[in-house]
Amino acid sequence: MPKSKDRRRLEIRNRIKLISRWRTKRGKQARAEILAALQTKEMPPAESIAKLRGRKSLQSVIDLQCVNLAGENLDAVELSGARLQGANLARCSLMGANLAGADLRDVLLRNTDLSGANLEKANFDGAVLENTKIDGAIMAGAIFTGRTIVVGTTKLSSEIIIRGPSDWAEHNIKDQSRGK
Repeated sequence: MPKSKDRRRLEIRNRIKLISRWRTKRGKQARAEILAALQTKEMPPAESIAKLRGRKSLQSVIDLQCVNLAGENLDAVELSGARLQGANLARCSLMGANLAGADLRDVLLRNTDLSGANLEKANFDGAVLENTKIDGAIMAGAIFTGRTIVVGTTKLSSEIIIRGPSDWAEHNIKDQSRGK
């Protein structure tokens, strides 16, 4: 079996574990602490995330992979460089949030409001943007790939970078990977 298939299976297995951990009593407590900190403009408690992840060392990056934040009000939160891979951000309000350089791979952004958010150099590889509001968002250098799904009323700007084959003609976006 090719290494890429093994790697993908391991990635899926790890993601399932993370989703399960967020659903435990400790996971729910960590989620509540993180939300409270974010809404008061403080850094989330790294100890809570480390306990949940089972890691001994604390990271300087906010690691919220696979967390379910559906429907939360996270206006103007500071999540630059955060790892949100696989997170559920459906129906979230992230107006004016700082997500510069954030890892938003495989994130669900259905009916999410990102108006005025800083999305510079954020990685949206494999993300689902469905009816997502991004009016006035700063998107310079944001990365979308052919796996990214954009549907509904979501309108993308011309400041993003697309890597890989994709059909984006309806959005009039310059494909940086081909130099066109």
